[in-house]
Amino acid sequence: MLSYRTDSVTSVLGKHFEHITSQRLIEIMKDLKFDMHQYAYMRNRSATDVIITVVKKVKRAVIHGEN
Repeated sequence: MLSYRTDSVTSVLGKHFEHITSQRLIEIMKDLKFDMHQYAYMRNRSATDVIITVVKKVKRAVIHGEN
């Protein structure tokens, strides 16, 4: 006989709820013309992406002699 622990079922349900909620939030943000250059709450965006973007902008400014 198979038995399921309550915490494992709750975890599975919680993950599905989190996925559904995040997908709906993304669609709402798109409808509201949310700035897609924002890194918070966006899929495939991380702190590393922010650092790379800043480094590229600084490098470009240095190359072009900007302050």
